[in-house]
Amino acid sequence: MFDAESGVPISMANVALLATDDSIVGRHVTDKDGRFVIRAPEAGSYWLRATRIGYAPFTTDTFALETGQDAVAELRLRPSPTALDPIEVVVEERVPWMVRVGFYKRQAKGFGQFRTPEDIEALHPIYHADLFYGMSGVRVLSNGSVLGSGFCPLSVVVDGLLVQRGGTPPSKTDPSWTDLMHVNDIEAIEVYPHPGGVPVWTRSSPCGAILIWTKGHLR
Repeated sequence: MFDAESGVPISMANVALLATDDSIVGRHVTDKDGRFVIRAPEAGSYWLRATRIGYAPFTTDTFALETGQDAVAELRLRPSPTALDPIEVVVEERVPWMVRVGFYKRQAKGFGQFRTPEDIEALHPIYHADLFYGMSGVRVLSNGSVLGSGFCPLSVVVDGLLVQRGGTPPSKTDPSWTDLMHVNDIEAIEVYPHPGGVPVWTRSSPCGAILIWTKGHLR
């Protein structure tokens, strides 16, 4: 099967073998070279119908087949652009993770101290304590505790989950939040060195809180 204008083989065209009563007795799809093979069920009179999107349907004249006879047909379809129904594509806006959790909204309010992804990249932190470099009213101890105003241990919230309750120093047997993640896993942090301005959903310490957002949860 070929394009009637260009002579290029037509692949993926549907070819049907029909009996004189218009019933389909065989069908095939053309290959990359435009070829097809259909076996008639018995001797008799038949005709071929070919269809392909982008081409006008083509029908042959009726031809007779004897038992064991092979027939060769060369079909040429004329291009006929087909108007397809319009497709509506709806793209859902993907809101960045830290926007959804209110990071930048809280930063704009001016409460707390913030390290954005750009800030952390510029710091090139090696240790967790490096993340808090230059923050006023914040002190990091060797055991990972972060002290706020009045040297009171802050609560630590990672991706919205409380992992270390503030108010009292952690037990030596309790794992520190620094053991839960590498410094390179941290995308952004919020530090509230005193209770004022701490998001309501993190109010679990009279001292304040640290909110940590990790790269694994950003999407």
